[in-house]
Amino acid sequence: MAPTTIQHARPRATNGYRCRVCRGVHALRKCQRFLRLPAVKRLRAVLINQYCANCLAHEHSGQSCRSNAKCHVCSGNHHTLLHFQESTSPRSSRPQDRRQQTRASSTTSLRSSSPKETSPTRSPVTGPSCAAILQRTSVSILPTASILVGSEEKRFDVRALVDPCCPVSRIHVSLTKALNLSVTRVGDERVCTTEIRSKSSKMTRQLIMLVDDQMQTRTPAKPLDPKVRDAFPNITLSDDRWFHPSLVSAVLGADVYAELILPGILPSQNGLPMAQNSALGWLLSGTCSLS
Repeated sequence: MAPTTIQHARPRATNGYRCRVCRGVHALRKCQRFLRLPAVKRLRAVLINQYCANCLAHEHSGQSCRSNAKCHVCSGNHHTLLHFQESTSPRSSRPQDRRQQTRASSTTSLRSSSPKETSPTRSPVTGPSCAAILQRTSVSILPTASILVGSEEKRFDVRALVDPCCPVSRIHVSLTKALNLSVTRVGDERVCTTEIRSKSSKMTRQLIMLVDDQMQTRTPAKPLDPKVRDAFPNITLSDDRWFHPSLVSAVLGADVYAELILPGILPSQNGLPMAQNSALGWLLSGTCSLS
């Protein structure tokens, strides 16, 4: 009787160790598809697929990473494969510009030290801002939406400004802390990834956002009569408190704007702002002369 050959089944790789970029069985740092990407797209792949931006592990986020490794190029808190070769510093930081600024400041100091050119200090005259003057008869309305930001574990109802002139969506630093989002530093900027969800439709989107600690947009400039909400009875507004002044905590920029806008516009009439249909509800923008 011929001997029986016993073949042992090879252990199957679990999804936890499968590359989330190409679906192969290997670590992300060995993924050829990932390595062929430019640094910007590598960072996007890391954030969207929820890898650790510090060590590229798939089991934890940057906040719980125990690795002490730094970027080999700039010693930043990110993996070397995510280092941007392009300079993120403004033009004024170039040596030539710094020399020009030094000469200009030196000239100003010499002039100000001359006794002939000294003048008594005057208190600055404060007055109403241009915006306040221009909005005495009508109030500017910026397109805002009440959206859900976060994840299944923690999600907040947030007021966001929809601004196609902003190249990349932004989120206030206080909101990233409240949601416990993993923030990655890239040069002088910080980014995070989170989910935004519409309250009026099934629209959801994983979005990479710049972290902003100076977001001070408050809209509208002054409160309006709450009765203006009754002027749009047959549509679902993206922000049902659009008439009440408050700060925005996020900006949805050009990177997601095209996915939000839907066909349908209600022109401005009778002193009301115009309305634009969107996946977040109808966005109001323009001016309102009813107060």
